[in-house]
Amino acid sequence: MRVLILGAGPAGITAARSLLELAPARALEPDITIVSGEPFPPYSPPAMADHFLHGRDASLYWLGEDICDRLGVDYQSGIGVRSVDTVHHFFLLY
Repeated sequence: MRVLILGAGPAGITAARSLLELAPARALEPDITIVSGEPFPPYSPPAMADHFLHGRDASLYWLGEDICDRLGVDYQSGIGVRSVDTVHHFFLLY
């Protein structure tokens, strides 16, 4: 099963983790790719306040900068999505 997750914030990472946790019970082998328009590793937007106000990055990458590698998920940063065609399962990326 191929899965494309749009966005690498907390919701996107949680979606990938949930799919990977549920896959064995359903005899699935998900091939997950996460794309994000951000040129950074997955981070928590709410933690940006702590980053800018106090210069602390500990909670910014709340699961570690290598979370996608550890999950075995393909992470593509700096890629935006121009359109989604749900009928034909087609994504136009830029």
